[in-house]
Order: sequence, then C-alpha cells, then structure tokens
Amino acid sequence: MNPQPQLTRPTTDISLCNIYEAVDARPLLHLNMDTASDCQVGQAMPIVLDAYYQQVQQAAQQTLKTITLADVMAQVQKVEAQS
Repeated sequence: MNPQPQLTRPTTDISLCNIYEAVDARPLLHLNMDTASDCQVGQAMPIVLDAYYQQVQQAAQQTLKTITLADVMAQVQKVEAQS
C-alpha cells in the first residue's frame, strides 16, 4: 500500500510558516539555560537574550508567511531547468 498524500489547499495558499508550524514549531534559536550560577553575566544572559531571540523568531515567522509553497516549487523548477 502506497500512501498518496494530498494537499487540502492550493500551493499558493500554503506559506512556509504554515509548514513550519505544522511540522516542527520549535523555536529557531535555542536558549542555553545551563549557565554558571556564580557568574552574574551568565545568569543575566538567558534573560537578556530571550527578548532578542523572540524578536528574531517573530521576524523569521513574518518572513516565512510571505513565501508560499508555490514560490518554492517555482524556484525548484528554475534550478532543475538550469541543470
């Protein structure tokens, strides 16, 4: 038996953000919480970096929302045509 997955929407209506959220919505950047407890800088860094990492995550997701599966497929076809 060969599964035949099918899209439920046109490729123009599926963003990379949709795919990212459906497949693996973990944060793009990982915050290391394993810092030295006796180091003031080490203790502060996760707190400070968290806000920046959230900004990066939001910006990346906003960009992913503007790229559709149709866009990606068109680029793949262009690359294949050049090969």
